[in-house]
Amino acid sequence: MCTPKGSPRSIRDTEVKTGTGRGWAEWSAVLDEAYAKEMHVVDITDYLVNTHEIERVWAQVIAVYYKWGV
Repeated sequence: MCTPKGSPRSIRDTEVKTGTGRGWAEWSAVLDEAYAKEMHVVDITDYLVNTHEIERVWAQVIAVYYKWGV
C-alpha cells in the first residue's frame, strides 16, 4: 500500500532497504540499541554515517523519522 506523499511513511520500507540495506524496523532496532532516543538528530545522523556507513541523506531521513516516532 502506498501512503500519500508527505505522510509520515511516504518513504516505503522497500525504498529504505534498497538505499541502506535495512528496512524501517531494522533501523529502529539499531537506533534503540544505540540509545538514540537520547540523541539529537544530527548526532544520530553522524552515528549512522560513521558506524553503519550509509549515505548521509539516508542517515538524515532515518534519524528524523526515528525521532518523529514513525
